[in-house]
Amino acid sequence: KSSLVSKLTHAHTQVADYPFTTISPIVGMMLFENINIQMIDTPPITDDVLEPNLVALIKRVDFVLLVIDAGSDDALEQIESIVTRLNDLRIKLVTRQPEEDEDIQLIHKKGMIIANKADIEGSQDRIDMIKEFYGNDLPIISLSAEMDEDFSRFKNEIFNSLDIIRVYTKPIGKKPDMTDPIILYRGSTVIDAAEEIHRDFAENLKFAKIWGGGSKYNGQSVSRDHPLEDGNIVEFHVPE
Repeated sequence: KSSLVSKLTHAHTQVADYPFTTISPIVGMMLFENINIQMIDTPPITDDVLEPNLVALIKRVDFVLLVIDAGSDDALEQIESIVTRLNDLRIKLVTRQPEEDEDIQLIHKKGMIIANKADIEGSQDRIDMIKEFYGNDLPIISLSAEMDEDFSRFKNEIFNSLDIIRVYTKPIGKKPDMTDPIILYRGSTVIDAAEEIHRDFAENLKFAKIWGGGSKYNGQSVSRDHPLEDGNIVEFHVPE
């Protein structure tokens, strides 16, 4: 777990071949194309160990990566232990947030199972078993933090699972700024993007022009409630 976070974020995590090397949360930033995604290496969760502050942290995050050792004979038990412990705390890992919560005391958190050490002999059989038991409940990705050099597939999975989009702004008559996108949740509209700039700006917004996905043609004029897609360029128009 710590080795994976270290490779993805270059955070100074303590990496060792024995458990419980991480005793407090360590924050790092994973670069995905032109944005940074915060990752937190946490102390482990077991039947006997759960740091009190870790529960509050899990409830605040957007996404949970459940990293298990696919090279271990107890790989399936690792997942069962963590899932059971979280369920006892009224936290359920899901692929998608439910539209309506039947149990208002139950907290749904989007999550994914990371089967690490996929390069170890016998790990594929364990990964197949994990997919058989949990494949319908959570996405499962197998990788090797030690052997893999390209984590682009993993990063893409994380980005897509976060349900966020990048929107770029374009001043009128000028080129767009493609270096610092506005980050919005999928399904956001033009007015949501405007509010990220400034509330007064959003209130005075008349219309916008967009380039990219969801437009009939580049520079199409759209209303304030037009839905945006990842990679859209938006030119805001307000009364002078």
